[in-house]
Amino acid sequence: MSYRFAPTDPSLAEGARRIAREELSAAVAGLEAPTDPHAAVHEARKAVKKTRGLLRLIRGGFSDYKAQNDHLREAGRLLSSQRDRAVLLETFERVSAAHADRLDRRRLTPLRRQLTEDREAADGTADIEERIDRFRGALQDIHDSAAHWHIKPKGWSAIEPGLARSYERAQTAMRQAERSRDAEALHDWRKRVKDHWYHTRLLSLLWPEGMKSHRKAARTLADLLGQHHDLDAFEPRLRQAELADGPKQALMQAVWDERALIEERAFALGPRLLAESPEALAARWKRLWKLRDRSAETA
Repeated sequence: MSYRFAPTDPSLAEGARRIAREELSAAVAGLEAPTDPHAAVHEARKAVKKTRGLLRLIRGGFSDYKAQNDHLREAGRLLSSQRDRAVLLETFERVSAAHADRLDRRRLTPLRRQLTEDREAADGTADIEERIDRFRGALQDIHDSAAHWHIKPKGWSAIEPGLARSYERAQTAMRQAERSRDAEALHDWRKRVKDHWYHTRLLSLLWPEGMKSHRKAARTLADLLGQHHDLDAFEPRLRQAELADGPKQALMQAVWDERALIEERAFALGPRLLAESPEALAARWKRLWKLRDRSAETA
């Protein structure tokens, strides 16, 4: 099954347990002798984030929310530095390709080599295998405990508080980002938008066709803000790079231009995606939930 509640789930609690276990079991399996370690780590860290998104949705009915969320957060940190090094190289490749018309990529070769060496050094640290083993073990433990998650109250009452809270936090983060245009504020906005995107995926059964555009907009905004964060992380690495001034300044300008374009798109899309009040969104989705229940009863 995919990352969403399904009509075949006997209850919301059963669905939540199923989703968490599917995500984490796939992550654990992917880390067993992976052919592409970078891809495996990336997918496993995504599974952690998706499971935390699920937890934020059910937090209103899940008394063990904090402990489980903390375990997942700590597990994700075990391999964060390895992923960060990979993102720097990926960001360089993306920006240099997008602005190939004004960048001499041959003169950027020294930087590409440095970033590749940085990534390989992170892979070659003495404790990398031990950290992957710890990461895999932590995910397996959480996977096993998810079989016993107890969620109460049942149904919509268990998820409405988490849905409304996450949506409101996305709105608040957007306003703060608009005011400050600060990198940290935009990064926080990205995290809150990602939570809402996860919730649109989890609850797509409410109205699969009707929610598609909303879900797509949430993903687009999360991706834009993710690229913005990657550029913010890349800029200081570029500043300290051993690279001639000409190509370094040209690449820096491309980074600034790319970031400005992303901000323009994000601040145009954000107010549309987050136009409703949290109460209105929760009430509208609650009506869809009840309609789904009625359809199931008459099927």
